[in-house]
Amino acid sequence: MKRREFIRLAGAGTVSGIFSHKIFDLSSVRGGSDDLRYNKITDIKFTTVKLNYPRQVGKNSQLDIHGFGPTSGVHVLYTGQGASGWGLNRGSEKTLTEKFELIRGKSVAELVTPVSGVTSPEIEGFDFSLYDLAGKILNKPVYRLLGRRRPETQLCYSGMIYFDDLSPLPALPALIR
Repeated sequence: MKRREFIRLAGAGTVSGIFSHKIFDLSSVRGGSDDLRYNKITDIKFTTVKLNYPRQVGKNSQLDIHGFGPTSGVHVLYTGQGASGWGLNRGSEKTLTEKFELIRGKSVAELVTPVSGVTSPEIEGFDFSLYDLAGKILNKPVYRLLGRRRPETQLCYSGMIYFDDLSPLPALPALIR
């Protein structure tokens, strides 16, 4: 076998191995892609969610007291068929409201595909909510839409060591009396 032919066959084998990993096929869900084509985006609403830390977090080298957790902006996309999906705001409400005009009236199938994500870089701020919406419409968790059999979980811990952990408690003298 000539070197050039070996490289060509090895490359073809590699590519076929990569693409043999099956991404979720919407046609395998009864009515899957049809359901996504049928559901058209009609509205967006904004709200906030409060993220609660298990305790008050104090100062670090850059900021004053962090408090009990931030408030994050979220948006909910609605279809005329009654489905909804939500995601964290990736951008300001004003920007997302302006970009909403790019997706209003379009079907979910036109806006997001499991293989490649959102169909246009201009609507990347809606990727979380569009995947949530597709998952709800198809009655599948998003990890399944992305080709996984199980959700990927990670162990985590809190590394919330702040200066308040090192400072004496202000009420300590009162407790000693």
